[in-house]
Amino acid sequence: MKKLIVANWKLYVNRSDQALKLLKSTVRASKMGSGVKIVICAPFLMVPTVNAIIKRSSISTGAQNLSEGTQGAFTGEVSAHLLKDYGVEYVIIGHSERRYIFDETDEVVVQKLIAASKEGLKPILCVGEQKRVGNWKKTLLNQVSASIKGLDKKYIAKLIIAYEPVWAIGTGNADTPQDAKEAIIEIRKVLARRIGSKAAANIRMLYGGSVTSKNIANFISSAEIGGALIGRASTNPKDFALIIKKTALLK
Repeated sequence: MKKLIVANWKLYVNRSDQALKLLKSTVRASKMGSGVKIVICAPFLMVPTVNAIIKRSSISTGAQNLSEGTQGAFTGEVSAHLLKDYGVEYVIIGHSERRYIFDETDEVVVQKLIAASKEGLKPILCVGEQKRVGNWKKTLLNQVSASIKGLDKKYIAKLIIAYEPVWAIGTGNADTPQDAKEAIIEIRKVLARRIGSKAAANIRMLYGGSVTSKNIANFISSAEIGGALIGRASTNPKDFALIIKKTALLK
C-alpha cells in the first residue's frame, strides 16, 4: 500500500500566488516516485485552483471540512455533494481545531462522516488527546469510539484515521514514533471491536503533529503508520518536497 501524505494548508495559505507556488513545487516533487499518494487539502475557494494545477499529476484534492447538512438553511456551509461536484476526493473531519475552537462535538463529527461517506468522499477522521497526562489512552480511545458511534460498519471500514495528539500540533514537539505507533495500535483495537480484526487491519492510519522533513522517515518507516497529515511544513515548498522525497525512498 502506498504511503499517504496529506497536506492540510489550513489558513497558512491565504493567497492565490502562494498556492500556485506550492502546487507547482508539489507536482514536481510528486514525480520522484510512484510509492507516495499525495492529497492537498486547501481552503474551499482554492479547490478549483488546485484541480487546475494537479490535473495531469497523481495528486488528489481534499477539503478541510464540510457541512453535516446536505441541503437547506445552512448559511456559510459547504455540502459533501458540492465538494464532490468540484472534484474533491478526500475531506478532513474532526480536526482538533474544529473540535476545540469551533466546538464540534463527537455527534457532529459522526454526522459529517455520514454525509461524506454517503456522497462517496474519502473521510480522514482526526483523533487525539489534548494532553499526555493521566490515563490519556483511555481519553483517546473514548474519543475514537464516540466519533464512530452509530456509523455504519461499511463506512467505518473505508475511513482513513489520523492520530494527531493535540499537544503536538504546531508546537514543534512531535510525538515519539514508538508512542505514536502504540497509540495507533490501540485505536485499531477499538475499530476491530466494531468491524472485526481483518477489516480494522486494512484501515490506513496516519500520524500528524509537528511532522517535518527531519522526522517524517521515523514515523512512516513503521508498518502501522500508513502516512502523515502535515500542516505548517506542507506550506514550505522545499520542506514539503523533501518530505515527499523521503517518503518515496521508503516505499
